[in-house]
Amino acid sequence: MFEDSPTSAEVDVAPILMTVLGVCVGLALDELISRLAREPFERREADAAGNGAAGSRPGSDTRAADHDLAAMRASEDDAAPGDGLRRDNRLAHRGDAGVSDAPGVPAGHALDFAGESGQVALPWSLTGGRAYRRALVVALTAVLFALVGRAYAGQAPAMLVAAAYVSVLLTCAATDIISYRVPNVVTYPAIVGALLIGLLWPGADRLSVAGGGLLAGGLFLACALLPGAPMGMGDVKLAVFIGFALGFVLVVQAMLVMAITGGAVALVLLALKVLRVRQVTYMFYAPFIATGAVVVLLAQGSAIHRF
Repeated sequence: MFEDSPTSAEVDVAPILMTVLGVCVGLALDELISRLAREPFERREADAAGNGAAGSRPGSDTRAADHDLAAMRASEDDAAPGDGLRRDNRLAHRGDAGVSDAPGVPAGHALDFAGESGQVALPWSLTGGRAYRRALVVALTAVLFALVGRAYAGQAPAMLVAAAYVSVLLTCAATDIISYRVPNVVTYPAIVGALLIGLLWPGADRLSVAGGGLLAGGLFLACALLPGAPMGMGDVKLAVFIGFALGFVLVVQAMLVMAITGGAVALVLLALKVLRVRQVTYMFYAPFIATGAVVVLLAQGSAIHRF
């Protein structure tokens, strides 16, 4: 876990190489983020189209609406107590107008999937803002990869593992911001990979790896099960991942960073609500989980490599 200090040449070259890699990975992540963020909206449209075909039969409107709501709830990746608020805010159906408005999407900046029984509005970042989203994702990935290169210079295997962890965190944070989705297709492989790396890596503290996952996952699960809690199971799975990736001691530090950053944003949103500047009834959590984990990865290391 603790290795010799890197040479000056390694310190100089590693960030440059990782920046180039970050640009390439960022382009791939942007495409992945776009596809994963679109899925809930496309699924909603497919359900709406299917229900619309049945709408011509007597009494089918009510059954179609009920089927649509049930299908949407059953198909969510991170379904849990409290997720209904987040899901309903994201895809709130206006039956009279036949239009579903995604929260935070300015007028004229959403693309509607038209169906016989309604429409689903895509967030601006998936339509007119695609270029801005891509530029932001690529730039952020390149910067974080460069920081990983400097922090882990001289330790190429641990550096690549840290870069992979950062990629997972970026993807989950972005999909949560865009569509309130922390996809299983990302979190499940990440959990298994982080656990196996922590258990098999030479010199790693296996007890710390297992304890970190249990601690973070257990705390987030307890929060998700509270009555009315807006936190979903996707957030719980992401917490398990960072617990395995960071280990027991470091995941505690990461959760402190999460609490500080998340609390600061919550205070701002509360102030906006009190001042009636903006009515906010939802909040994403994966970005704060990712922020805490990335800060610790860059400042303290991971379960397999401590600075």
